Amino acid sequence: MIEAKHPVEGPASRLSEQPAESGDLETLNLDSGSLGLAAQAGFDRSIGEDKVFNVDLKYIMIETDVDDMGTPLGTVEVNPLVIGFGFGFRF
Repeated sequence: MIEAKHPVEGPASRLSEQPAESGDLETLNLDSGSLGLAAQAGFDRSIGEDKVFNVDLKYIMIETDVDDMGTPLGTVEVNPLVIGFGFGFRF
């Protein structure tokens, strides 16, 4: 039996770690990591007494500085919109 929906929304924080550069990008240097904000909204839907299905939408704000062998090139912004689905058990 499917039970009630429980809305989930609000701000979140995120920590992004940039992977090492390779190939033609080896001379570029990205900040090793950045801390920033994300916004999320979604819901948890109970399925029976011990199961839950989750759907959420996140807007993640990622920004890092880039330089080429010490010469600043600027800032890269990547702001993905992420859709997530999950299934879990309560115990």
